[in-house]
Parts: sequence; structure tokens; C-alpha cells
Amino acid sequence: MSADADPARSATAEAAAAPLDLLLSDAATGMLRRVYPGGSGLRLAAALAVRPRLVAGRGTRLAGELARIAVGRSPVQPSRRDRRFADPGWAGNPLLRRAMQAYLAAAQTAEGVVAEAGLGGSGLVPIFDAPGTYVYDH
Repeated sequence: MSADADPARSATAEAAAAPLDLLLSDAATGMLRRVYPGGSGLRLAAALAVRPRLVAGRGTRLAGELARIAVGRSPVQPSRRDRRFADPGWAGNPLLRRAMQAYLAAAQTAEGVVAEAGLGGSGLVPIFDAPGTYVYDH
């Protein structure tokens, strides 16, 4: 081999090792990043911790709605403008319909908690500030 091949081989080996390095570092710290809610999530949790009746009340209503969804008696439906659920499979398949209803009920509950707690415009929950955000009204 010539001396010129060594730098090329070294560069190739480094390029091949980069994804492995990312995989190993993600395996070491990835779970923590997935669980950690970030600064705004911690501030939201702290703000809701001082309103346990609000959270418990909304949680109880959500549990009731999830029970109605489970037995197939929930009136929860997506907005006509919500294209995510436009496919007939969402309405035709009982399992998918319940998954959609559970998702929508949980999103409505989260929106209601933030609105009732008055946290929307406080900077604690920036993703919920603007009406029509992706989280609720895509």
C-alpha cells in the first residue's frame, strides 16, 4: 500500500464510526432526554401542582370519557377541518375510532387544564399560546 491510501482509509473509518458513536451516546443518555420534560414542562408541572382540584377534576372527567370511549358510547369526534382523521378507516375501524377519540379527549383535557389554570398567556406553556396550534387544532 502507498502512503496516500492511509489518509483515505482513516477518513473512511472515521466516517463509518460516526453513526456508531451517535448510537452509543444516545443509548447512554437517550432515555433521560426522553423522560425529562424540559424547563417549560417543569414550570407547567409546578404551576399545576398548586391547583390539585383542577387537575383532579379534569382527570376524573377524562377517566369518565375514556370509559365511554372504551364501551363505544362517546360522542367525541374530530373537527371537520381536521384532515388527520379524514380517512374512512378512522370511523370504520372500532379500534382506530377509539384510539382517535382517546387522543382527542386527552388533547381537549390538556387544553382545558391550561385554559382554566390561566397558564396560556403566562409564558409557562408557549406551545399552547396561539389558537390553532398543532397540538390541538391541526
